Amino acid sequence: MEKRSFLEYLAQEAGCDCLSDLRLRQEQWSPRIIEILGNIDMDEYVLSDWKEVTSYLTDTELSVLDGIKTKKEAKEYIINWLNSKKH
Repeated sequence: MEKRSFLEYLAQEAGCDCLSDLRLRQEQWSPRIIEILGNIDMDEYVLSDWKEVTSYLTDTELSVLDGIKTKKEAKEYIINWLNSKKH
């Protein structure tokens, strides 16, 4: 059985109907995403997976994320970005 991608894992754990809901309906899902990221075993996914999720959730080109060198930095980037979007 093939392992779920990090994005698929987040969408399923957040309760999203489809993957695009992670980005298109962030106001609804961001508290749950932050909770999931706070509890995830960071070694479950490799750095490139973390960067892919960071890029997808923040709608940022991967090349812009070159400064992210660790999974912890990616996690903090996502959480800070989601928190900055709250109104």
